[in-house]
Amino acid sequence: MRQKLQRQFLNLFWVILQLSGNCKAC
Repeated sequence: MRQKLQRQFLNLFWVILQLSGNCKAC
């Protein structure tokens, strides 16, 4: 269960990182 939560957190972090990159591109 803990591993699953960690994976979800990593996924969220990746989404935020992508959004930040998109903003910088804009």
